[in-house]
Amino acid sequence: MNGSLLKIRKLASTFLIVCLALLLFPALPNFAGAQPAEWVLVERGANFERWFNGTHYRWVSAPQWVWNGSAYVPYILNYNAAEDCYVVQAGLIGAKIYSNHVEFYDPSLTRVAVWDEHWVVWKYSALLKKWVPVLSQTKLSFDSSSYVEAEDYVNVTMRYSNSFGFLNITYHFRERLKHDVRFSPANNGTYMVTQVWLGIVYNKIKLENQTVLYSGENVTISSADSATFLFFNDTQPFGIYESQAMEKKFVKVIIGNATFNGKEYCAASYVFGNWTLANGESLTIDPATITLQPPVEDISATANSYGARGTSWIKFDISSIPSANILEVYLKCWVVEWESDCDGDVKFANTHNQTWTETSPGNLHTASISNVITQSNFATGYDQWANSTNIKSIFEVDYNASHQYLTIRLSDPDLDDISSGSVYEWYNGEDLIIGQPSAYSGYGYFRVASSEYSDPAKAPKLEVIYELIAPTLNSPPENARFNPSASVEFTWNFSGQSSYQFQLDDNSDFSSPIIDTGKVSSSTPKTVQTLPSTVGLYYWRVKVWDSQDAESPWSNRTIIVDKLNVTFAVSPENPQAGDKITLSWTIKREYDGSTVTNFTIDIARDGALWMEDLTVNNITDYEEEETSHTYDVYAGTVVDLDYGLNTWDSTPITVTWSGTGGGGGGGGGSLPPAPEETPAPTPPSEVTPPMAPSNLVVVGVLIIVGIVGFAVASSEAKPKISVSRRKWSSSRRRALKKRVKWKKPKTKAVRWRREKTWE
Repeated sequence: MNGSLLKIRKLASTFLIVCLALLLFPALPNFAGAQPAEWVLVERGANFERWFNGTHYRWVSAPQWVWNGSAYVPYILNYNAAEDCYVVQAGLIGAKIYSNHVEFYDPSLTRVAVWDEHWVVWKYSALLKKWVPVLSQTKLSFDSSSYVEAEDYVNVTMRYSNSFGFLNITYHFRERLKHDVRFSPANNGTYMVTQVWLGIVYNKIKLENQTVLYSGENVTISSADSATFLFFNDTQPFGIYESQAMEKKFVKVIIGNATFNGKEYCAASYVFGNWTLANGESLTIDPATITLQPPVEDISATANSYGARGTSWIKFDISSIPSANILEVYLKCWVVEWESDCDGDVKFANTHNQTWTETSPGNLHTASISNVITQSNFATGYDQWANSTNIKSIFEVDYNASHQYLTIRLSDPDLDDISSGSVYEWYNGEDLIIGQPSAYSGYGYFRVASSEYSDPAKAPKLEVIYELIAPTLNSPPENARFNPSASVEFTWNFSGQSSYQFQLDDNSDFSSPIIDTGKVSSSTPKTVQTLPSTVGLYYWRVKVWDSQDAESPWSNRTIIVDKLNVTFAVSPENPQAGDKITLSWTIKREYDGSTVTNFTIDIARDGALWMEDLTVNNITDYEEEETSHTYDVYAGTVVDLDYGLNTWDSTPITVTWSGTGGGGGGGGGSLPPAPEETPAPTPPSEVTPPMAPSNLVVVGVLIIVGIVGFAVASSEAKPKISVSRRKWSSSRRRALKKRVKWKKPKTKAVRWRREKTWE
C-alpha cells in the first residue's frame, strides 16, 4: 500500500512540474531551423523595387516612376497659377493641361513633344451631307476641372459643354497617359470624335508594320494598316508614341503638315467613330500616350492570319542589378485569356538581341536563342498569375555579359518555332500570345497581359533573388607587414560603388574596432589609414554599397605591424692590439622572430657612418694599438627588403683592443683591457757605462740602414682592406681612395695601418 502511494505521489509531482513548465514556457523554441525573415522594401528605383530579408535581396521589375528631387514617385502633380494649368509628371510622360489644350513633354519636362492636343466632337449633317464640329475643347466651352490623387496614379478631368452635349476628358497618368474621353449628346444623331495633334516637333512617323513616313506626305492610314504611331527624328529616336491598339473604335489617322504659332509642324488627327447615339447614351475613347522608351517592352507575332505559332518576347532593363551572386530568377505573367484545350506549357529561351523595341522588332523572330527551359502547366487558367520555374540560366546569359537588357522568348513547345517561317503580323500594344487557336490546330493558346495593360500592376514581372558579392580586396596582400604607425593605402574592386565602410581590429570578430570609418560616401575604392603603433596581427575588412544603396558582405584580410631587432656579436671577444676582429649581426622580425636574410644595413662606428649599403651579415675591423670602438646601426638605415620594414631596435656593442702585439683572445666586446706587466727594477750596482767611440760608428751604420729600409718600405704597395663582398665601380673606388689616409706605424711589426676609413 505504501509503495502504491509513493508511486502516486511521484506521478503527481511530475505532473505538477510539467504544468508549471507549460505555464512558464508556453512556446518551446523551434529547433528545426529559423524561419526566413519577411521581405522588406528597401528601395524604389526608377523601374524596379528592391526588397531585403536580412540575408538576400529580391529585385522586382516595376512600372516606371519619376524623380521628384529626393525619391522616385509614381507621379508629380502641381498647379501652375501663372500659366493657369495643371502640370503632371509620370514615369513615361509629362504634360501641361490647359483649359483649351494639352502640351506633351518628356517626364522631366525638358523636351517638348507636341505643342497642342485638343479634342473635337463632330455630328453628321444629313442636310449638308458632311461632318460638322459641334463641341470643341476651347475656353468658351470649358465648364470645370477636377483631379483625383491615388497611391499610384492621378486623374485630371476637364469638363466641356454646350447645347450639343457634354464632353468629359480624363487624363489618367499611371506610368503612361491613358485618355478616358466620354461624350454624351443632348440630341440624337451620328457622331464621331477626333484627337488632334498640332505642333508635333518630329518629322518622321513609324507605323506598326515598320513603314516610315515623313510629315510632308499628307497620308491617311486606316486602323487596319497601323494602330501604333511613333513620331521621331534623327536626334531623338523615341519622340512620342501613340497606341490605339486597345481602342477598338479607332478608325483612321490623317497625317500631314499644319501651321502652328506661325511655324509649320507635323500634325495628326486621329478619328474615332462614327456612332449613332441617342440622348443619354455616351461613347468612350481610351488611347495611350508616352514620350519615354519604356523599360519593359513586349511584342507578339504569328505565322499566319489564323494565329499560328503564336510567340511572344518580353524585354527587361536589368542594368540596376549590381554585381551579385544570382540565386533564383522567375518570370510572372498575368493570364487574361486561356483556351480550355490549352495545356499551358511554355518553352522559355534567351533571345540574343539587345536592340529591338516594340516599335522596331526587326528580325527578332530569327535571332538566335539559347538556354531553353520547358515548363509544363505554366498557365492553368485565366485572371491569375502564371509563375515560371527558376530561369536563372536564361537570365545569366545577358547578366554575365553586362548587357543592359534581358529578352525572354515564350513559345508553345508543341509547335514549330516561328523562326522557321516569316512573321505574318506583329502585335504591338496588345495582349501577348502563346500557342495557336485550337480551332486551327487543336493545340490551343493563352494570352498574358502586356506592359501596356490598363493595370500596370498586372504587367509582366521579372524577379531576381541574389546576394551581393563582397568587394575584391587588392592591396595590401594577406599578412603584409608594415612599420608601426605607418600610413597605408587599402584598395579594393567593386563595380558601381557609392559608399564604403572600413574597419581594423586586433580581434577577428571586430568586437571593438581600432579604426572604423562608418559609411563613407565615395565611389573611389580605396582609403588611407594610420596603423597602430603596437606590433601584432590585425584584421581589416571592407564592405560597400552600390549605386542603388544595396549593401554588400564584408571582405576580410589580415595585416601585421612589425619592426626589426638587430643583435651584434664580435669574434674574438677580447682582441689584443694587432688582432683582426669579425663584427657580425643578426636581424629578426619582432612579430614572429623570423630571420631577415634579404636586407641592407649601414653600420656606425663611434657614432659616425662607417660602412653603408651592406647586404652581408659580417665585416672585419683591425687595430694594432690599444683602443676601443662602439658599433651600431647607423641612423635607422636598416631595411627588410622583403617587407620594407625599416623601424628597428638594437643594442650597441663596444670592442676593446688591449695590450701590444698580436694574438689574444677571451673577453667580451666591452671588457676592460688586460693588465700591463710591470718591468723588474734594475739593481743599483748595475750602472750602464758610457758608449764607446767604436759603438758610435755602429749606431751610425744602423741609422743609415734604417733610413734605407724606410725608403724601401715606402715604395712598397699599400695593403688592401676587404670590407665586404660588394663589387665597387671604378668611380666608387676613386672616391673611396680619396677618403682613405695612411699613417706610418710606430713599430716594424706592422708596416701600415688605416687611420680613418671612408664614410
